[in-house]
Amino acid sequence: RLYNIACRMSCWITNSAQRRKKVSGVKVSWAYALAEVQVRTTADGDNWDQAVGWHQLNRNHVSLEEDMTFDRPQNVKSLKIEMRGQRPWSYFGINQATFVVAS
Repeated sequence: RLYNIACRMSCWITNSAQRRKKVSGVKVSWAYALAEVQVRTTADGDNWDQAVGWHQLNRNHVSLEEDMTFDRPQNVKSLKIEMRGQRPWSYFGINQATFVVAS
């Protein structure tokens, strides 16, 4: 599974095959996490829906793994992880992000 990841204060994760997948969540391995995160998805590349609302990440850990589950499986072409809130380290990093494909 190859995915393209591009980041600033948002990370876009795009299925490199450019085909929609039925996705039930995303698993993120944070190198340096910011304070809050939300997930938005698109089936067509133009219209974005909130899949996981803004929530705080564990403040006690610089790096962590997080499973974010959608309330229902969605057809996803691209997924956007949006972040906000500064931490003492003033930067962020994602080691890996993986679609959780619905069965």
